[in-house]
Amino acid sequence: MQVSVANRSEFSRVATITVPASDFDKEYNKSLKQLSRTRKIPGFRPGNLPKPITERYFGSEAMKEALNSITDRNYREYLKEKQPNLACRPTIQLTQVEFGKDLIFDLSYDEFAEFELKSLEDLQVTRTFCEITDNDVNDVISNIQRQLGHLEDVAEGTAVENGDFLKINSSPTIDGEPVSEYKLNNASIVVGTGEVIPGFSDQLLGHKNGEKFEFELKLPDTAPEKYREKIMKFEVEITEHRRIVPHEINSELFKLLKLKETTTVELFRDEIRRNITRERDNLLSQINQARVFKALREANPVAIPDSAVKERAEAIYDDIFGKQKNPSLKRNDAVKVFGQRAESLVRDGLLMDALTSKYEIKVTEQSLDEYIHRIASAYEEPEQVFHHLKKDRRSMANFGGTLALNSAVDLVFSKAQVTQENVEFGKLADIYRSL
Repeated sequence: MQVSVANRSEFSRVATITVPASDFDKEYNKSLKQLSRTRKIPGFRPGNLPKPITERYFGSEAMKEALNSITDRNYREYLKEKQPNLACRPTIQLTQVEFGKDLIFDLSYDEFAEFELKSLEDLQVTRTFCEITDNDVNDVISNIQRQLGHLEDVAEGTAVENGDFLKINSSPTIDGEPVSEYKLNNASIVVGTGEVIPGFSDQLLGHKNGEKFEFELKLPDTAPEKYREKIMKFEVEITEHRRIVPHEINSELFKLLKLKETTTVELFRDEIRRNITRERDNLLSQINQARVFKALREANPVAIPDSAVKERAEAIYDDIFGKQKNPSLKRNDAVKVFGQRAESLVRDGLLMDALTSKYEIKVTEQSLDEYIHRIASAYEEPEQVFHHLKKDRRSMANFGGTLALNSAVDLVFSKAQVTQENVEFGKLADIYRSL
């Protein structure tokens, strides 16, 4: 195999690979021989077709198999020898295919540019911490009680509060003219949630079932253009007022939650604390990871080829829409929709590779087992889950990647200029969504 490489741009490479004619002829004859043993032609014994007959009927198939085999083998040898940092899948273009002559093909690919990872000591990054308190446990339990509770009509004269379930009629106007788009007839709402017009729920607070009242609100800039920023007058009537009666903490609640080993309030609180601690740890890991890699990206503005972003955006698309018969998004629009996310993932991958190489980040068998045991502990039969996960190659690869990533984040925090912040558990999800 002979190779010549041409640089077409900052990232683009074309390797012209020449395979000796004798190698190609050997591969072609090998394919013919295999086909002569597996194909059937009337008048000839199975598995014993003469070469001229095999070539006449199956020559094009043998040629295709030989080309696939020899190009695949030679381009993999090239990649193994040169070890380019591929940005996308290579493509192969045959340029000379003729019996008795060398086989020539072009291997085109984009390659990431080399870069030197900047000093971690100069990074400035915030590290988030969160302590689970009794109040956090109380809040989660209260939410569970409400979610599994039941609705009851409130007593006559009870004032509306956030979280109440109402049915209302509303006739809005602007400058005395009715606005049908915002009219409500016997509409069901939960006070304090899902507001189309900011402040609408606040105007319901304190009122009672059967009341009719009026108020005005300024429409937001997200309203239809003709109504944007205008003052709308509402005439509202409450026709039904119901409130959730929280489920009691008892054996029935434990059964609904499938907590077989939980028999007391104390055990229930312990279970809730373990659950939200796992959720806290997961959110903290993702928040701190996002902040570390954002700081790394800002400190290492590495140029990347469009082909890498395109390939990653299409992979995101395939994960979301790949199995749908009529997806709402076309694959051609993957870069437009997922391009920014894809670019961040590509950059983070390069930075992770650089950290792993420079600081020799490794995952030990012991740390991997400890991590899998922690995951398995959330299930009813942890040992069975542990052994199942150990046998799943894909899961093991994902766990190894996660541990390496965690090690990289810890490494950066150990060297960078770190600002610590302590936040309440209830705010972690909002912080994560904002990153």
